[in-house]
Amino acid sequence: MLSTRAIERSLLAVVFAWSMALPSRAQDAVSKAATPNGETGKIAVTVGKSVIVDSPLAIQRISLANGALVDAQAVSPKEVLINGKVPGETSLIVWQQDGTRLLFDLTVRPSTQKINPGSKSDEPGEGK
Repeated sequence: MLSTRAIERSLLAVVFAWSMALPSRAQDAVSKAATPNGETGKIAVTVGKSVIVDSPLAIQRISLANGALVDAQAVSPKEVLINGKVPGETSLIVWQQDGTRLLFDLTVRPSTQKINPGSKSDEPGEGK
């Protein structure tokens, strides 16, 4: 019969192995985008929200097809911060130091946050 300690060790080993086999969504999108056959990763962000995209290598430069929809900037040598501004679809290309490119289809979803009609407006001349 197995001791309680042996069972705990076995369960811990199984949980650890399982957690190492599950990539995060951002890492999955980056690795999918970096395939040699040109597969494009998918990114979704909501208006008014942000998402970080991790690059496996140092980033050389980035480009957006439509900068009116999102702001994107490299915030560290291997991270791009994306801020959703307006709903729509665009493309993000990340050039890495070794010359490879990561390609992403980027979807900006509308916000589902409701505006409280009783709140003060920030518009000039209103609420005064």
